[in-house]
Amino acid sequence: MLDEPTTLPECYLEEFRPVEFLAVGGQSHIHIVEEKKSRQLMVLKVYKDETNRAAEIFDLVRSLKHPCVLKPLRYFNLNPKAMLLPLVRGVTLQQKIQKKPLSFEQAGIILAQLVGLLSSFVDAGLVHRDLKPDNLYLDQALHCFVGDFDFAHVSRGFFSDLFLPLRYRTQGTTYYMSPEHLKAAIPHPAMDEYAVATLYYQCLSMTFPFGTSIEDRFDVNKYRPATILTKSQNAILLKALHPKRAARPSIRELYESLYLY
Repeated sequence: MLDEPTTLPECYLEEFRPVEFLAVGGQSHIHIVEEKKSRQLMVLKVYKDETNRAAEIFDLVRSLKHPCVLKPLRYFNLNPKAMLLPLVRGVTLQQKIQKKPLSFEQAGIILAQLVGLLSSFVDAGLVHRDLKPDNLYLDQALHCFVGDFDFAHVSRGFFSDLFLPLRYRTQGTTYYMSPEHLKAAIPHPAMDEYAVATLYYQCLSMTFPFGTSIEDRFDVNKYRPATILTKSQNAILLKALHPKRAARPSIRELYESLYLY
């Protein structure tokens, strides 16, 4: 474990010059660094734990093919372990919506990309489990990149997943977790779809569809209609946020209902 997360560990100082501390999360802390040899700015993600999880994440993300996945450049098997990523010239989606919400059209551009991204996750047998505005990076053309896969789960079969520990099953960020995720269900793709529906609402409203109350997420009557959407559009989005997984349309159906029909 690292005592000073805002300080670049000494083992990386020979190769990199620290430029800026970006953030600290549950599994890692993130720095902008300059590679001394190339003089290029990059992102160094330093992991807190001493397990092989960082190596697993590196191999996993390198194998993903979708253009919205921010591919890591190198893995460092040092103490602490770290991963080098390209620096996206832009902002996070959270930074983008802090000052004002996105337009209906802009939010649709984000949603369309995430539809394709989630489809690629299903093909890879992956559940991200932490899709949120803080983990989505945007360039000036609103192309989005996902760079944080710390809580990603790849199924090893139903019976293996059945014995996943409770603490592992409930990893994620509470505000974006589906009701079944909150109840420690086995990870499944509908959890990511619920998170995307939530962040889509946030893009339009700068708030959460049920406020910050976990209990209200289990009651459709507590939904707060987004003022930018029509009554019928809110009804469509509410279905994607239904507490019962079986009642929700897919995220592709949500996009098509809002933007294509």
